[in-house]
Amino acid sequence: MIMAITNIEYWIFAQLGVEALLVGALVYFLLKIKKLGKTSLNSEALQNLLAETQQLKDQLLGNLNREKDLIHNSIKQLDLRLNAARELLQTLEKRTASRSSSSTLPDNAKTPPSAGSILDRLEFLHQQGYSVEEIAQQLQMSKGEVLVGLDLSRAKAK
Repeated sequence: MIMAITNIEYWIFAQLGVEALLVGALVYFLLKIKKLGKTSLNSEALQNLLAETQQLKDQLLGNLNREKDLIHNSIKQLDLRLNAARELLQTLEKRTASRSSSSTLPDNAKTPPSAGSILDRLEFLHQQGYSVEEIAQQLQMSKGEVLVGLDLSRAKAK
């Protein structure tokens, strides 16, 4: 499955590029200092280079702090999504537990574990080769609920 790059990821890539340029500039200035050290190096030139290096350091620290904030915000958003998925799973389990299970399985098929969680039943029917539509009909759920349940079941297995 191909993952789309989000706006935050674009900003992070841009930030990494800026940081790479700043590191390159820092290396350039360090080489310049080394070269000037071999020739006549006066205190004014050293002060200028030191000021430029300090400015680059400040920019780099600012960039790192912004990147850190972006990462923290991304983690918060992922936590919110995870909590929403857990709530949806609990809702799915409550719905299926309260519904009567009308059997649409063929006579020769194994019956899903009725005592297990909804994830166990979803995974069982999926492993038996049933389509999402058939699983949704069997468990009286929507297709979207079945897909989310299967994704959660696979994530839980990892």
